Amino acid sequence: VYTSRDMVRQEQKLVALVDKLSQRITHPVKERIIKESLDLHQKKFEKYGGLSLDQIQAIRHIVSPHQLSCVVGYARAGKTTALAIAKEIW
Repeated sequence: VYTSRDMVRQEQKLVALVDKLSQRITHPVKERIIKESLDLHQKKFEKYGGLSLDQIQAIRHIVSPHQLSCVVGYARAGKTTALAIAKEIW
């Protein structure tokens, strides 16, 4: 109701592109590299309880070979930390 037809078309194109990118698989990271980084950061954050299971799952999702990944979470859930670790893995 509060948008233009052109904006709806642009949003539909964006959704189609997101779907296409999420299916495309490129640049896989070796499991050994992921595991070594996760082990290193588990030790680094040990005094805070280590990485949470959700953070580990998010990191693995982010570094998957898909060209597009999305992580959603509450404030202070560890998204920024997970993204920083993913960046190091890459």
